[in-house]
Amino acid sequence: MEFSFALTEQDAADTMDLLSAGGSPLGKLRSTLVALLLLFGLEVSLRGWAAAADPRRWLFVLLVAGVSLAWQRQRGSAFVRFLARRNFRKTPALQEQREVSVSSAGLRLRTARSTTELGWERLGSWREGDSVLLLQLKPDTWLTFPRRAFSPEALTEFRDLVSRHLGPAS
Repeated sequence: MEFSFALTEQDAADTMDLLSAGGSPLGKLRSTLVALLLLFGLEVSLRGWAAAADPRRWLFVLLVAGVSLAWQRQRGSAFVRFLARRNFRKTPALQEQREVSVSSAGLRLRTARSTTELGWERLGSWREGDSVLLLQLKPDTWLTFPRRAFSPEALTEFRDLVSRHLGPAS
């Protein structure tokens, strides 16, 4: 199977959204807790411990957390999406046209700058979102394949090959 594509800013944002929260409530809760800890640290540094311990402040913080979780449920993390889009614009290699060959032996990825062959044993797991499919190369490295690069039949064939070699999507 062969196909080609060029990633877009939207693909980069969708990839980071899928990875940062994993599409799971636990991931979204984790990112909200990190934001709350940052707010607490900022409050302590600006106003001191006494102001940070004011119960009225914490009611406000809990309200912000609730709104944040509700918003993330609808759209994902805006900050993560912003960073992904900015990184995409600043990295020309991410914007190159890619040609991909997939076989029972693995993947072959070709751009204007390089050709890489990856056996299935070098890939860890995979994820599928609404607009992208991700293959894990290393713990923090994922290959992004936009769903728009596939015909409906090719998408089914790709999923079958990936599932056969890597197991079900995580």
